[in-house]
Amino acid sequence: MYTKIVDNAVSKYPYSLGDLKKDHSHISFPSDAMSRADIQTEYGIKPVTAVSQPVVSGHNTVEVTPTLVGGVWTQTWDSVLKSPSQVTEAEKVGTKLDESAIDHSGHVGERCTEVAPEWDGTQWNRTYTWAAATWLEKRQEEYGGPNIQFEYLVENGVDAFITRQEAIKAKYPKG
Repeated sequence: MYTKIVDNAVSKYPYSLGDLKKDHSHISFPSDAMSRADIQTEYGIKPVTAVSQPVVSGHNTVEVTPTLVGGVWTQTWDSVLKSPSQVTEAEKVGTKLDESAIDHSGHVGERCTEVAPEWDGTQWNRTYTWAAATWLEKRQEEYGGPNIQFEYLVENGVDAFITRQEAIKAKYPKG
């Protein structure tokens, strides 16, 4: 990797043999031009020491302009906080929503849903909110599971079961 330096500052990075030929189209360069000290000195070309791309949880790492470290131009990385939509499941901290374990006390007719994670300065935390349940969710909650419906049917008969289902439908109409 190479960079073009003008007035002790990076002018272009990365800088390739193709860039050198384009900048000096009237000159024919050998294929090893970028690694030759005489050409590097004459045209302001400096090698850039590679640095492994760091992995920072909850962040994207992006390559930025090389920096001069101890007289050596060095590849530089910047860590940029991800947007909530880019955060992976593995980067989220907190318990994943378990519908069967939710206490609905005080939240009748509502459902708990996971929303965008929030960054607290050190980690991405799962966040949840209560939202109004749809008519279908309200019906399903009041109907109960198949075992509850079957038990009601056996204990109260078909007519009582149908009356109960119709009352729930009237209580939570479609739409």
